[in-house]
Amino acid sequence: MAAVWIAVVSVGPVPAQTPKSPEAMGGVAAAGGATLLRLFPELSGLPDASVFHVVDSWMGLSPDSPVVRDYPLMLKNNEFVGEAIFSKHRKKDEKQNVAVPRDVVQKFWRVVLSASVDEKEYEPRMSHTDDYPELEFQTQINEKPLRVWTKSQPKEVNSHWIRAPCAIDYSDRRFVFSTPELDFAIDSLADYIGKK
Repeated sequence: MAAVWIAVVSVGPVPAQTPKSPEAMGGVAAAGGATLLRLFPELSGLPDASVFHVVDSWMGLSPDSPVVRDYPLMLKNNEFVGEAIFSKHRKKDEKQNVAVPRDVVQKFWRVVLSASVDEKEYEPRMSHTDDYPELEFQTQINEKPLRVWTKSQPKEVNSHWIRAPCAIDYSDRRFVFSTPELDFAIDSLADYIGKK
């Protein structure tokens, strides 16, 4: 695959969840324009989170498989900084200092909060075999983990890589983005991570 993109190899399968009814969601259907912020007003502080963990992984038909790029970043002096670890099968891990401007990460989280979501089971877009990417973004908000991820194979559309659909796990619920807004925010992060 020619694309280099950000994200992780999960330990074990991702559990499927049964979609909940609008009543179970407090009367707000996560469809037709519902957003994460509308469903969880307490997430308004998400752009100010001080932890940003990105894991980019790939498994497939290659002697290097699996490939993992792990970016555990913490906010310091208006940047998210940390030591990234790059690993390939049977090769020594490489490390690299990484810094991402805070406003780039904030932009990413604002897109997560404002994009339309549906509460349903996640199904990645797969067009071929022997190519299994996973891209994951994690943080803590209100003492709860929030995880944005995709296992979809990226496809090129008008010189732009599309990874939708993506999923969001928060407060024991799963939501799915089916539109590509998140991909543009991911592209802005790719200027700082995902280059190794």
